[in-house]
Amino acid sequence: MKVVINGCYGGFSISKECAEYMEKLGSKQAKAELDEWKKNKKEIDYYLKHGKFRGAEEHAYLEIDARYKKEPSFYGYGYTGGFDGYRRDDKYLVEAVEKLGSKKASGYCAELRVVEIPDGTDYYIDEYDGLEHVAEKHQTWY
Repeated sequence: MKVVINGCYGGFSISKECAEYMEKLGSKQAKAELDEWKKNKKEIDYYLKHGKFRGAEEHAYLEIDARYKKEPSFYGYGYTGGFDGYRRDDKYLVEAVEKLGSKKASGYCAELRVVEIPDGTDYYIDEYDGLEHVAEKHQTWY
């Protein structure tokens, strides 16, 4: 079984290019995240043209992106729409990282890599300051 982990300090995230690749493969989660990015992009474009946002909503984070980057941040965590993040053994995620390579697939402060573990392993991903490793689940009592 193949699992994607972050191999550097910082934290797991995928690039926008990785999400676009996953969307083409059929990932609904990547599509939802890209749809959210596109919605924010429209808001920033409106702000840049009119000097204000359309709604009465608080857009402080978008205003920072508009002023300094001219487009919204793409976080690549997979949380859009109430998701819990990307499953690390997701076939679309694994394929995207393998095809694009770590440099193109990795998001901000990430260095994604594919790790192969025995099929059927009951695993979890452990991390320290964003640097991750795969560990086998064992029983724990407190």
